[in-house]
Amino acid sequence: ARGKADNNREASITRLRQLDEEIAAATGDPFITRYLDVKENDIATIVYTSGTTGVPKGALLTHRNMACNAVQTSKAIPIQQHDVSLSFLPLSHVLERQVSQFLATYIGFTVAFARDTESVVENLDQVKPTFITSVPRIYEKLYNRIMADIADSEAKKKIFDRAADWGWEYQQAVQGGKEVPVSLALKNSLADKLVFSKIRDILGGRLRFMFSGGAALNPVLAKFFFAAGFKIMEGYGLTETSPVLTVNRIDSIHVGTVGKPVPGTEIKIADDGEIICKGPQVFPGYWNKPQETADAFDAEGWYHTGDLGKFTDEGDLAITGRKKMIIVLRTGKKVSPVVVEDAITLDRHVAHACVLGDDMKYLIAIIEPNFEYLAEWLEKNGLSKFKPDDFKIFKGISKDEYQAVIDRRRKIIEMPQVVAFYDQVLKQTQSSLSEFEQVKRFTLVPEEWNEYNVLTPSLKIKRKSIVETYKAEIAKTYID
Repeated sequence: ARGKADNNREASITRLRQLDEEIAAATGDPFITRYLDVKENDIATIVYTSGTTGVPKGALLTHRNMACNAVQTSKAIPIQQHDVSLSFLPLSHVLERQVSQFLATYIGFTVAFARDTESVVENLDQVKPTFITSVPRIYEKLYNRIMADIADSEAKKKIFDRAADWGWEYQQAVQGGKEVPVSLALKNSLADKLVFSKIRDILGGRLRFMFSGGAALNPVLAKFFFAAGFKIMEGYGLTETSPVLTVNRIDSIHVGTVGKPVPGTEIKIADDGEIICKGPQVFPGYWNKPQETADAFDAEGWYHTGDLGKFTDEGDLAITGRKKMIIVLRTGKKVSPVVVEDAITLDRHVAHACVLGDDMKYLIAIIEPNFEYLAEWLEKNGLSKFKPDDFKIFKGISKDEYQAVIDRRRKIIEMPQVVAFYDQVLKQTQSSLSEFEQVKRFTLVPEEWNEYNVLTPSLKIKRKSIVETYKAEIAKTYID
């Protein structure tokens, strides 16, 4: 059925082009004439890289790059014409551009645009999408919201944990094609009634699957949503690859991996562990940067992604780090900061964390607290009468109001009780990490991190910006 739909779609596109040629010949319409002159290797767009490890570069993406990746992705992800997507990532992000513009045009599904990131939950209920595309940070926020609802009740926690265990066991059996014992089916039904159905309602009630890209998805999050019956198809790609290179298939979700290559894509692991690739979605080069372009490809035409990875026995790609992002401590130990940051930010009281350690004996962290949940903790412990809204930075806030909020935040994070609380948060969240992977000292900061200062459009940390912005705080945090 899918093959027939693809053939019909290609036939329709061919017929549309014939009609446009006839119109152009008859009327001389300048717009139609202009786009009919476009060649597949002409530049369609220049998308700048996120700049997580350096200065952003303009990736030249051709019409062929973007169109081919739309076709490749459509063959790997079961999106159909009747599907509805809720778009809430910025269209400057190449993943959102690919899905909501090129893929939507190719397949013909409906795209609804959220008012802003703050209204996503409200819009989910209004639109009731059948699939969404997101970056891990959004799934992390949703997970933290769910965890906050059960935080004050040991009974709720026990029910939640038991439901997650039953759901995981049930979904694993179903995906593996195994016969599900009646007892397990009944347990999962109970888990669905008590826990999972409520989560499903928050997400609109119609989600068939979710697509995650732009950064690594914490396995804890992937396992939780999988157990709840939500299939997060984690994928991998870069701005330079239009962007999709690999993706988990809906009937073969392997938590901790980014799946198999999409059709027409070649991926290898170089001798040093770097992921290298070839395919019609790979860009021709960077805007006005001939040396960087030459450095990105080897003599055989393989594009060097800068990411480290390995293939599992099942043929799925697993990302193990980024070459330029690996921290080398003075002890010689190597640490992937993303692994540590993912562990820390699983606690709802942490909004963002940036782990540093190059040329240091141990790791330190600059942490932006989640002031909404911190305010609740303060009130619960009788340490403050401030409400969550007292710490909120809202759109249209005046300069004086902004400074008042920052002052309140700074006063709170300097309290010894708050510092001690976050010390416990770090100890708990890092308990499964090796000793050298654990943050030893940290500093809490009052500013809100966003895409206008130290985050990328996909909500990843721009480390260079963090180091520049918090140079004084870093100097005070690390003691040699």
